[in-house]
Amino acid sequence: MNLQITQKLSDKLKRTLIDVDSLSHNDIDVFHCNLLKFGRYNCVLITNNKTLYSFFLFGLKADDFKHFEEVVRERVFKLLIESGLAQSQFEKILESMEIINYSKTSNRSVVASMNDMKRQIESYLEIGNDIYEVNRKLNKTPYKAIGYKYPVKLFSEMLKS
Repeated sequence: MNLQITQKLSDKLKRTLIDVDSLSHNDIDVFHCNLLKFGRYNCVLITNNKTLYSFFLFGLKADDFKHFEEVVRERVFKLLIESGLAQSQFEKILESMEIINYSKTSNRSVVASMNDMKRQIESYLEIGNDIYEVNRKLNKTPYKAIGYKYPVKLFSEMLKS
């Protein structure tokens, strides 16, 4: 998995960044990742570059950033189980997460979409949605960057191919 992380998250993780062009990848492997704050809670939004399918990880503690790879694998696995995707589909994602590389963000369109998602997440949390419901709603919202299609549908199609 290639995580293209924002400067805020890079400062928090203190990981070595690899040049994005030197990484071999397919569309399933490439995600943008941003650190968000809601009140006193640290959160991470991980968004697939091609489909904008996202994983919202809520309430990360300082120790979670020391073991970031394990936390991401564990939480993404739980979100995938709740997502309703077929097991064969989310196994592809889990396989891509065996090795996680970090690089700088490279797609402003994805970052802009993630900023829109942050505003949506804030409103979902204010009305009391749980984390699984927040993730479901994010992925069932059409976005301009992907031609007003649904991320969950595009992601599912990508995993089938």
